[in-house]
Amino acid sequence: MNKCITIFLLLGISFNTYAQDQDAKQLHQTARGFMQQNDFSNAALVLNRATLLEPNNIDIKKDLALNYYFQKEFDKALDVLKLLISNDQADDQCYQIAGDIYFTLEQPKDCEKIYKKV
Repeated sequence: MNKCITIFLLLGISFNTYAQDQDAKQLHQTARGFMQQNDFSNAALVLNRATLLEPNNIDIKKDLALNYYFQKEFDKALDVLKLLISNDQADDQCYQIAGDIYFTLEQPKDCEKIYKKV
């Protein structure tokens, strides 16, 4: 009986370790799967975890901002994008997402400013 309990405990610990060993690339792929299924809340959780593992990965942060945009959490999306833009890490898609958010929020001056920055 004790051997069975020990085996189950070891299997549980090894499975837990495997789940925590996912790297940022795997987490990013998982989050994209959630986004394709319109499960934006789970995608945000996974993308935030991936961002902790690779804080300088622009693609993960860009997908996080896009995910917030799809959730209509525009302030959170802009916070992510402003960090990328201020650190000159942004690509054209970051500016486009930010411009779309400003347009949606009916802030044409900010929208124009962001598009001129590109």
